[in-house]
Amino acid sequence: MNDRTSNPGEAGLTAAEQSDLRALERDFAGWHVQVATGLPSLRWNAQRKQTTAWDLGVGGVRTLNAADAVGLRWMLVRTAVWDAEVAADCPPPAQSPLGRVAAERLTELACILRGLRVGVEASDVSVLVTNPDDRGKQVRIVCRPRLVDAGQLWFFDAWGRALAEADHVQDAVTEIRRLLAGTAARS
Repeated sequence: MNDRTSNPGEAGLTAAEQSDLRALERDFAGWHVQVATGLPSLRWNAQRKQTTAWDLGVGGVRTLNAADAVGLRWMLVRTAVWDAEVAADCPPPAQSPLGRVAAERLTELACILRGLRVGVEASDVSVLVTNPDDRGKQVRIVCRPRLVDAGQLWFFDAWGRALAEADHVQDAVTEIRRLLAGTAARS
């Protein structure tokens, strides 16, 4: 079954753009990919298709926008890595005591961050923090076991970098503020 919907601007695309569109749709079947012909920037966009995992609050990115097919492919690949490596390691809250503790720590983190004049979108498995002065700067945070620390819960960014132990929420807030300011040390 092909559930590809018609791309309204497809008739106005070059042959290369049509080829790129078909390749993205093929390579990222869990996404609806479209190209807007009337917009000069961020023409390429992808919308995540509805899934049971998404509906259960697994989190992750829902919509992506890019100036070209190369940029959109890069974003989709990074999102696929996040889905596979980070979100998959987050225990679902309803299914384990560890997952419930992780959800509680994320809730505590989100509450503190809301008091700091930053944008916060929270679920049971992640917190998306946005710099209000630079909407392009966002940090997605998850809480999961850190294997090198005997499986203790830690906060991680979407790249898998450990930020702070989950019991040290204020340390995580400090690291998140550094990430949003672009001053965090790279590990």
